[in-house]
Amino acid sequence: MSRYSKWLSPLFFVLGISVVSISFYHSAGDGLRQYETMHLKSISREIREIVRAKQLELETKLSTYTTKQFLPDA
Repeated sequence: MSRYSKWLSPLFFVLGISVVSISFYHSAGDGLRQYETMHLKSISREIREIVRAKQLELETKLSTYTTKQFLPDA
């Protein structure tokens, strides 16, 4: 057993470090994906609000132009 203990202990150490780093990498990736999804949803919500505001503005302008009399009544 003593001749195996020279390389067995470092092997288990490296294996343990690998497992910990891989699990940390996966959990960090999950958190990052959740953050990206949340961020993209908020950006798309802001874009929809801007588009709605611009659409309302254009509809208001269009309604003022369509209700105006272009030629004076004779």
